[in-house]
Amino acid sequence: MTQYFTTEEAAALLKLSPGTLRNWLSSGRIKCHRIGRAVRFSESDIANIADLGPGKSKTKKPKRNGKRGPRAGKDPHIDGIMQRVFAVPGEAVA
Repeated sequence: MTQYFTTEEAAALLKLSPGTLRNWLSSGRIKCHRIGRAVRFSESDIANIADLGPGKSKTKKPKRNGKRGPRAGKDPHIDGIMQRVFAVPGEAVA
């Protein structure tokens, strides 16, 4: 028979905080079993979480668009500053 653990019990077994497990649940990084409003982790769920290791996720992260910041390409003043900051020595800056 499969044993089920609460969020606090699973967090203690994995040496994580319960808040971390809850964050991973809401982001879809890990799976659980829901019984009504109760969240439970099976032994296999815990083994899968342990196999992921730190920083590994089953979900794909969005790729960056190559811009240097959130405002790059939108403000000519900031673009000018970025060109001066990242200029190659010996090249003329526009």
